[in-house]
Amino acid sequence: MRRLLGLVPALAIVILQAGTAAGQEDPKARKEEAKKLFLEGVDLFAAGSYEEALASFTSSHDLNPNPNVLYNIGMCQRELGDFAASLQTLTGYLEKKGASVPEKEKSEIEAVIAEMKGAVGTLDISVSEKKAAIKIDGKPAGGSPLPSPVVLNEGPHLVEVVKEGFAAEKRTVTVKGGEALEASFSLSPLLKPAPPEEVLGPQAEEGKKKKKKKDILKSPLLWSLLGVAIIGGATATGIIVWKTRPGPMEDGDWIVHGK
Repeated sequence: MRRLLGLVPALAIVILQAGTAAGQEDPKARKEEAKKLFLEGVDLFAAGSYEEALASFTSSHDLNPNPNVLYNIGMCQRELGDFAASLQTLTGYLEKKGASVPEKEKSEIEAVIAEMKGAVGTLDISVSEKKAAIKIDGKPAGGSPLPSPVVLNEGPHLVEVVKEGFAAEKRTVTVKGGEALEASFSLSPLLKPAPPEEVLGPQAEEGKKKKKKKDILKSPLLWSLLGVAIIGGATATGIIVWKTRPGPMEDGDWIVHGK
């Protein structure tokens, strides 16, 4: 992975010169600070302090967004073993520079890119719901659906999918170099909580009891049961009378049952 590092010092000088020329339109103080940070990054990289060099190059690029500095950033990421980030940065460098990149330099960078591709894999993430937030290893990766598979370094990665109103899903996916993986997430809606019980004061509680009594008195079932009970009790005590024949009532036409 390190056999092509010999091109870095020479390119660093070219990049610095190009960055200085491109920075003429920036305020002087901003340009000088970007240049200072860039030179610090070059020294740190030469000393093997890749993490500190990456911080300096990144800060320089933030002050003076020159695509030339992307090369240095990409090489730092490569030395730190973040091949997925380095691939993205160096590819972006070639795309932004276009035909202005010398053929020799372009060939060397393309060789670095090809070498790193064996150390990364891709993960195609699909989610059942749109506009769900996707995080990989705690960092935002975008919303569903993602436009393309995500390039990841070899090893385990924690994928989290979150959307309001749905239960969050998380899963650890292990990526292998040169491998294309797929991961599908089916989000389940959260159950709505039951409404809290109404807290009533003394007067409201009394009104609630009265209403309940009225509702009971209006119940058809209650009156049906009462009717059955009355008929049954009256029959047992002999107070129900039945007419024996049709026509006008006369003496002897009524019989008291139960006697």
